[in-house]
Amino acid sequence: MDPRQQDSTTKGEMEVRGFAEGKDLHWEDNYSATTGHSTSNTSASPRSQQIYETLIHSIDGIVWEADAKTFQFNFVSPQAEQLLGYPIEQWLEPDFWVRHVYPDDLSAAIEICRAATQAGSNHELEYRMVAADGRIIWLKDVVTVVVENSQPTVLRGVMLDITRQKQAEAGLSNQQIQIEMAMEVAQLSTWDWDITTNTVKYSRNTQMLFGLPVDQTPSSWQIFIEVIHPDDRPLVQTAVQRSLNEDAPYNVEFRILRQSTEQRWVKSSGQVFRDNLGKPVRMLGVLIDITDRKQSEESLRQSRNFLQTVLDHLPIAVNVKDGRAEHFGVYTFWNKTCEQMFGLSADQVLGKTVFDCFPQAQAELFHQSDRDTFEQGMIENVMEVPQLRQESGDRLLHTVKIPIFDNQHNPQYLLSISEDITQQRQAEESLRQQTEREALLATITNNIRQSLDLKQILNTTVAQVRQFLQTDRVFIFRFRPSWNGIVLVESLEPGWESILGKMFHDPCFSDSFVKLYEQGRVHAVSDVLTAQLPDCYLKLLQGMQARAILVVPIKQHQRLWGLLIAHHCKGARFWHTFEIDLLEQLAEQVGIGIEQSELYQQVQRLNSELERQVQIRTAELQLASEFEATLKRITDRVRDSLDEDQILQTAVRELAIAIGVTGCNAALYNLETRTSKVSYEYTDSLVPLQGRVVQMDNFPEGYRQLIQGQYFQFCSLVPNPLRGYVAMLACPILDDQGVLGDLWLVTQKYRAFNDQDIRLVQQVANHCAIAIRQARLYQKAQAQVKELEKLNRLKDDFLSAVSHELRSPMANIKMATQMLEEVILFNNKPNPLQITNTAVGLPAQSAPMQKALRYFKILKAECQREINLINDLLDLSRLETGVDVPTLESIEPTSWLQQLVQPFMERTRNQQQILRLEIPSLPMIITDRSRLERILGELLNNACKYTPTQETITLSAEISPAPLSTTIENALLQIKVCNSGVEISSEELERIFDKFYRIPNNDPWKHGGTGLGLALVKKLLEPLNASIQPTSENGSTCFSITVPVTIASTSD
Repeated sequence: MDPRQQDSTTKGEMEVRGFAEGKDLHWEDNYSATTGHSTSNTSASPRSQQIYETLIHSIDGIVWEADAKTFQFNFVSPQAEQLLGYPIEQWLEPDFWVRHVYPDDLSAAIEICRAATQAGSNHELEYRMVAADGRIIWLKDVVTVVVENSQPTVLRGVMLDITRQKQAEAGLSNQQIQIEMAMEVAQLSTWDWDITTNTVKYSRNTQMLFGLPVDQTPSSWQIFIEVIHPDDRPLVQTAVQRSLNEDAPYNVEFRILRQSTEQRWVKSSGQVFRDNLGKPVRMLGVLIDITDRKQSEESLRQSRNFLQTVLDHLPIAVNVKDGRAEHFGVYTFWNKTCEQMFGLSADQVLGKTVFDCFPQAQAELFHQSDRDTFEQGMIENVMEVPQLRQESGDRLLHTVKIPIFDNQHNPQYLLSISEDITQQRQAEESLRQQTEREALLATITNNIRQSLDLKQILNTTVAQVRQFLQTDRVFIFRFRPSWNGIVLVESLEPGWESILGKMFHDPCFSDSFVKLYEQGRVHAVSDVLTAQLPDCYLKLLQGMQARAILVVPIKQHQRLWGLLIAHHCKGARFWHTFEIDLLEQLAEQVGIGIEQSELYQQVQRLNSELERQVQIRTAELQLASEFEATLKRITDRVRDSLDEDQILQTAVRELAIAIGVTGCNAALYNLETRTSKVSYEYTDSLVPLQGRVVQMDNFPEGYRQLIQGQYFQFCSLVPNPLRGYVAMLACPILDDQGVLGDLWLVTQKYRAFNDQDIRLVQQVANHCAIAIRQARLYQKAQAQVKELEKLNRLKDDFLSAVSHELRSPMANIKMATQMLEEVILFNNKPNPLQITNTAVGLPAQSAPMQKALRYFKILKAECQREINLINDLLDLSRLETGVDVPTLESIEPTSWLQQLVQPFMERTRNQQQILRLEIPSLPMIITDRSRLERILGELLNNACKYTPTQETITLSAEISPAPLSTTIENALLQIKVCNSGVEISSEELERIFDKFYRIPNNDPWKHGGTGLGLALVKKLLEPLNASIQPTSENGSTCFSITVPVTIASTSD
């Protein structure tokens, strides 16, 4: 073979290859290779790697690596996603750990980690994390701090799920940890060094290895040396010199520096060729880029260190046994937890079997279990109780055994992971006992709450307590005030003497013990014979056959009520803490039950008393209801009447019947004559008093009280001449204006009037006073109304008579003025040459004649005004009698209204007023023309009288369909007369239709008037079923007339 093709595999690589082929390789070699104690390359120990991968997969925890400053994970094992439910990608996010630690534990966890990391010390901590599904997971984190250059750089650790331990029901679940490693094939480069010419030739990929251009490869040995890392140059030169001088193999690993400042690892192997004289003339070799391998080795070294740290700090015992037939059962690995758990160091165990380390019987069980595991070929969960060190006692272990086979399924190793579950089982047992105690406590508590029978409660308690304690006697002792007592209830094992119902007096019991028991003292004695008890107390206990006793106080309202006592008679007995706790809790519940029972009895007594009071109150309410009904009946009848006699008659009759007296009468006072007259009486006596007049001074002591508004009752000490012996009640009839009279009630001599009777009489008397006062006011008002009606009739008759009497003289006066006017006109016929007086159509006269003519004009105007007044009075009188009937005719509203306002045009111009018409074209209607002319004339006359200068008078009209009418002929004529510049107050608007009412100071033209105009307008509208509505606001007053009319047809 060509020397250049020789295999350059090192010894370490040969050993690893041998391990992979199944050759003999001890666990210690694998251990050192994995933990970095050996310098073998990554391909050197595949079986060792397989064992450790299996070990990591078997660890029930999360293997992780994180940055020491930021706590950001660089690596987590797959168990992370299985345990907490978050994908691995989320674990590698910044602040993942900080964001998912349970908030209550975060501050402490960060503080512990930072302090330990800064100190560079390994540490453990326990905290909670929130899983993806919301569960709270307890973790124990075993952390190793990697320090480089005196600074912590990396944290490595393992998180173990201790949730079940925390809940006293846990066991560690099996999880597998996988570690993935990748290896790349190294690139090779050849070199040929001509030592004679000192020239070096390289293969084409050398430039890529050195990171140099093709034309810049090292051409000489010196140039090649310059590419090597300065720290590695002596190593390479020494190796070359040894090969040249000693013909030693050339095999060296070193670093090279590329132009990009990148550092690469290479492995160089070569062979020296010599001439016939043995002088080296040529050296051939290869360069292998082992940077990836070096990085892998470094990573593997760190991983091995990390795994070693994890295994040494895991709270579970991990050991490995040889599974090969020739070395079966020999321990090859034993972690520190194994040393602590089994009390055996690694030196005492490694290389030995279970028979060398454990008792024979236990070793045989372990050995057989190991063989069964390999035969079944699967992971097995077993429970083991090894015989450990005497000071630690027997320990219960939960062990997971994992068989490891080679490719031909031959047994290789047995990985055992053991967890000490002694405390867990003890916790489970304690939990079971606690559950039983709580169930018993709940049962007794429920019985206490469901029953209020004290004896039943106590009997149930002692029976169930004795069953739970499995003792001979349980009883309840009830103290009496002298601190002796009686056994109220007892539960007894057959064969022992009963003490139920017996009285006991303990001469040793004193007040000091009372205070101790009230403070919660519990007296537990395992053996009365060895407890050095006082003789009197010991004698008492022996008399009850008690050997062990447990005494718990029963308190009520913090006072000692009795004792709950358990006796064990068969022999001595140790009372456990949980038994004492149970009896204390039961004693507390018994105290509550006793209190409830006594409260129940008290409630029963209170219920009886309450029922009696309810009956009394019901009777009172019934009487009150009857009282209210009677009062309402009397009040309603009294108020319904305005007849004074009927009021008193109703009151005395209803009172006598309601109260059940033999007689009742009502009297009215005349305080001026100081007499009282019996106005009405209701009695079953044959001697009536109605109409009798009593002098108040004959009974001053009684009437003094009545006049002052006070009632009184009395019994006759001497027989009444008319009634004999009687009891009487007198109550005044009074209101806020004084006393009007009184009510007297007479009954048998043995009866006293109660408060309800008196209150009823007072209420009736008050209502009678109100009703009498109202009746008198009503009578007075009626008299006044009649007088006013009489006066009004006299006034109307007077006005009608006066109007008729005045009409004839006024007619004569008018006729005389007309005759006088004709005489004047005849005697003063106009001369064509004379100037005419345009005012009266007379020729111009002298001054005296002109003065006479002016007087004549005034006389004529006042005569007409007086005639109009008389006509208004007569019309109003006629309208009030209701004999006025409308006269209907057809009219055309538009032209009619225009003609109607013509007389007012000249008047408004003279008074500098503006008269405006707003009359559209309206259809023919049927109505009372003369009546409407009279109404509108009055309204326009008023508008002219009360409108200031430069203000506007508006007359408008419209016709609209009548509401609810079934024919189109029925309509409403609405006429409005509005004037601006004047406003009437709301108070005066309410009175303007009253007869003879005139608005004061509201006549700018001083025309005067009688106040009959609007009253006459309203009366004229009534026969037409018409209405008038006045409004006055914003400086304007408007009268709106609405008249029902009929639309006339063309033929009409």
